[in-house]
Amino acid sequence: MSFKLTKHTSNAKTPVLYLAMCIFALSLISACSKHQQIKHDLDALEGRLQDFTGISIKRPEPDLSLQLVSKSELKQDVPQIQINMRDFYAVDDCPLGQLIAERNTALGKMQQASTRFDYELRLLDTLQNCMQQMQSEHPVYPQMQSWLEQKTDNLPLVYANLMTQSDESYRAFSTAGDFISGTKDDSFPATKLALQHLSAISPSAKQDETMQNTQQSAANLALLEQHLQTLSNSKLPARMWRTQALLAQRLPPLSDLLKQYLAQTQCSNKQDEEEIKIMRNIFKMFFADKIQPLGAQLNHYQYQLNPFFEAFSKDENLPADFRRHIKMHSTESMQTYKTAMREHIETWQQVFALCE
Repeated sequence: MSFKLTKHTSNAKTPVLYLAMCIFALSLISACSKHQQIKHDLDALEGRLQDFTGISIKRPEPDLSLQLVSKSELKQDVPQIQINMRDFYAVDDCPLGQLIAERNTALGKMQQASTRFDYELRLLDTLQNCMQQMQSEHPVYPQMQSWLEQKTDNLPLVYANLMTQSDESYRAFSTAGDFISGTKDDSFPATKLALQHLSAISPSAKQDETMQNTQQSAANLALLEQHLQTLSNSKLPARMWRTQALLAQRLPPLSDLLKQYLAQTQCSNKQDEEEIKIMRNIFKMFFADKIQPLGAQLNHYQYQLNPFFEAFSKDENLPADFRRHIKMHSTESMQTYKTAMREHIETWQQVFALCE
């Protein structure tokens, strides 16, 4: 009997690959935990207050849904322009014919909302350039002028579909499973640039020189889709609005607990004074050091992004339901959160004033 010797080779890449996968998994877990931290901090504050004061509170599970009607209900019907084939061939001395042909291909008829918006901008620009090159006596000139007017009228509808039919944009304003972290993981600077860009390319935007330059850059489809991808990744508006809803619903029961504590505490002896000191420690450890800073960061985000939210909520090119949704969360719900935060802090101040 003979034995065949085989050379054993170890796969040196396997441990490295495994380590890389572990690091990636840990980074995902870390990011996810950061975006759930505010909920854990509220649970900790609630538990500590109930344990120390002996006062129990009942609170319903918070409603954090960002109710926005479906995409199909927000979709705008964009009128089609019928072009006579004879007119089509009569403009073959400018790039317009190529653009029209592009739209009528199988892929052209299935354009995504971002691609369609980019296409309409290029078409308008080409129409204007071709008309400048032609003489007004050209037989097709009146027809092209009519196309230009119709396409200009249609652009707000195409923009509305860009905002509501792009999955990235729709989800950024309506869908999130977690909250802000108050850290760089929120992608605030990139999100601000993305919202600024989408606001600037609206047909309603003021057409000064700066805005015109911004609209010209919007024709760069890669840039537009980069901003949309940023919104898809960060979902910062939706995370902000879920965070403020969570705080707005969780803080009032805690304020009620503090009010009950106030009603039964006189601070008439040394033991009461020691209790208030412990309450100060609870406030600092669970609220002032954790929850309050996140609230301040939420206020900062809102202050910086509110001009864009306000612009969207007032942009009559956008569907009414979409505008109402943005206004409700960026204005009305935000005010509800701020009121709950202010009243909670004021109640803590009353607790601390007991022994002053």
